[in-house]
Amino acid sequence: MMDLINEFLSNLPPLKERKDSGTAAILGFLFGGIGLGIYLKSPVDFLIPIFITLVLGIVLPGIGILVGAVVSGLWGYFRVENSNGKL
Repeated sequence: MMDLINEFLSNLPPLKERKDSGTAAILGFLFGGIGLGIYLKSPVDFLIPIFITLVLGIVLPGIGILVGAVVSGLWGYFRVENSNGKL
């Protein structure tokens, strides 16, 4: 599963500047795609985590939002790590 996510993130263009992966993870967990979209200045990093969180919230009522927050935090961390590796 992590290999698929890493492969998907590898296909995304790198961010315009280096970012801190810890900050991205925290913002992703606390604010989801909105925090990631603002911090990373990328519409892709805004839309995909929000979509995932919404789907999880519908599919897993009650716990889906928490799982979505974790996924958004992981998305932010790995997205920045992958992007910084390309820069």
